[in-house]
Amino acid sequence: MLQKSRGLPWLKGHTFDFMPASQSHQPIIAVNARWLLAGKLEGTGWHTRSILWPLIAQHPEVSWHLFYDRKPHPSMVPKAVTVHVITPPARHPLLWEIWQEWSVPRALKKVKAAIYWSPDGLLPSRKTLTKQGLSSQTMATIHDLNSFTKLTTCQPGLHPTIGV
Repeated sequence: MLQKSRGLPWLKGHTFDFMPASQSHQPIIAVNARWLLAGKLEGTGWHTRSILWPLIAQHPEVSWHLFYDRKPHPSMVPKAVTVHVITPPARHPLLWEIWQEWSVPRALKKVKAAIYWSPDGLLPSRKTLTKQGLSSQTMATIHDLNSFTKLTTCQPGLHPTIGV
């Protein structure tokens, strides 16, 4: 049974042993941090912060690289991370596409990230990553489970895994 610990209980004891041995002495994890906006945190920003801050504190052995689309406020940059401001500022659907499919893969290649985590649910396509010669593992999370909690608003058959 998980014990309640400081921060998120399921993070306690988590390791990054699965990372390739060919990595340098420090594993490199890149994170999409563009929703960490000082004074303007919304769902995805709070989701990112509540998971990322404890992970960084509990894993100093990892080289953390945060990808922002504009210069971040110092309060939105945890200690012991490397900040990368990647253009263009992704504040329009067309710019999201450019940021995900062109800017992020180039940044991943530059930092030689073993893992890329995007807490807003958007990832570069596998085709783009392959074309760039990247072998980074990618992971997306989605913080909003509204579609699962308000099943009456979903179309029938939309969620085959839960039988709705």
